[in-house]
Amino acid sequence: MRIRSRVPPEAGFTLFEVLIALAILGTATVAVLQLISGSLRLSGQIVEISSAIVQAEHLLGESLAAETLREGRSGGRDWGREVTLVGATEDGSTRTYRILVWIRQGGRRVELATLRTVLPQ
Repeated sequence: MRIRSRVPPEAGFTLFEVLIALAILGTATVAVLQLISGSLRLSGQIVEISSAIVQAEHLLGESLAAETLREGRSGGRDWGREVTLVGATEDGSTRTYRILVWIRQGGRRVELATLRTVLPQ
């Protein structure tokens, strides 16, 4: 009695096909790892920028809450505030100031600006 194999002798993968599949798999793995690395780097930058924006909003809020505004600059190396008179009515009943605050963090500078109209005291 003869035993017949149902699989033809040519079935299976050649060494060349296996090498090509490994090369494709390696290339795809490297691409995915680079995407993950870039994503982690960008998320770190977003955290730094968000922190700087929160600090700048705090400084801006302090300026808006102040009872009196004076022109000039204040601050340090990593933060600052600048108040500038940009307009006043002819009779002097109101004045408009531009308030600019900035924060330097992580090699970036975040700026926020607004206008505030005040009545002279």
